[in-house]
Amino acid sequence: MIYLDHAATSFPKPPEVYRAMACAASRYGANPGRGGYGMAVSTAEALYRVREEAAQLFGVSDPRRVVFMPSCTAALNTVIRTVADGGRVVISDLEHNAVTRPLYAASAVCDTAHVTATDDDATVAAFERAITPFTRAVVCTYVSNVTGAVLPVKRLAALAHRRGIPIVIDAAQAAGVVPIDVEGDALDYVCVAGHKGVYGPMGTGLLLCLEDRPLIPLSVGGTGSESMRPDVPDTLPERLESGTQNVPGLIGLGAGMRWVRRHGVEAIGARERAVASRIYEQLRATDGIRLHSPSPAVGTGVISFTAETVGVAALSDALGRGGFAVRGGFHCAPMAHRTLGTLSEGTVRLSVGAYTTVQEGEKFVQFLKKITGNPLFFRG
Repeated sequence: MIYLDHAATSFPKPPEVYRAMACAASRYGANPGRGGYGMAVSTAEALYRVREEAAQLFGVSDPRRVVFMPSCTAALNTVIRTVADGGRVVISDLEHNAVTRPLYAASAVCDTAHVTATDDDATVAAFERAITPFTRAVVCTYVSNVTGAVLPVKRLAALAHRRGIPIVIDAAQAAGVVPIDVEGDALDYVCVAGHKGVYGPMGTGLLLCLEDRPLIPLSVGGTGSESMRPDVPDTLPERLESGTQNVPGLIGLGAGMRWVRRHGVEAIGARERAVASRIYEQLRATDGIRLHSPSPAVGTGVISFTAETVGVAALSDALGRGGFAVRGGFHCAPMAHRTLGTLSEGTVRLSVGAYTTVQEGEKFVQFLKKITGNPLFFRG
């Protein structure tokens, strides 16, 4: 199988991630923060080192502002339920359901700014027009999971702050691929998927908090500290981390982030864009293929496309049977497909990772040309 579905989850992980998880299962078996004996203390120390790793990778000076989450979705839900709460929020038209559904659940009024994938000035202007005196926050993706387009979040953060409102960043597709400096870029809340570009296991995520506003926890319970209080502690990260942590997963996430830091986010991103650009240019020269993504040279390694001669579902299924892992459909981002004009079926999406080779991309394009150029392939 040639794996081209890294936007869903990265695979394979670096070998050290698997080794770290196996080690954690036997070495860090105690519940962190729930005992003063050796293994409990060493487990807590190991998790703190993961916070430090994340703080270094994402430009957070205080590791206590790194909150462990079970997913990027959980992080977004945690922030949105506090900053939105029935108010007005400005979002882009590329948002994932991990943003739009929590806003719907919070009864927030969404003012949508149209993103121009290759024109940062137009994108910033669209957000500026959408912000009103009643806007409580800006919530937007850093990188579209459908098109790979990169939003100008540094400029959007500056815009939000000029209007006196916070910005919440969905960095699920950006972390590990696009450099993120939380404090340097003044990003109030950054929500990270641990299992994608930072090469941790599924079931891990991060919430990076620059703002001091007390967030409403998704769940409350034991924190291992201030146990006589009837409510959860006020301080981070304890306020948002009730219950036992996913220790093996988080230790694996720490190993993934170390791998990314060692290789360099800029270098990883540049390599992915180079591989994806080769695929993109060949697809652009292929009759009957329509591209719905900007060039990876100005985006990331995510490419959405459709074919004139075959539907999205049939094409993605045929590619899967041919040994290519891609994703067809709406990618949990219906607004993006409304903007792209692909609401009838969605798109076929391929997404490269750090291990994707030029040769794998060549094989993909050759097979795609073979099957789209042969209508008999899809009969029977």
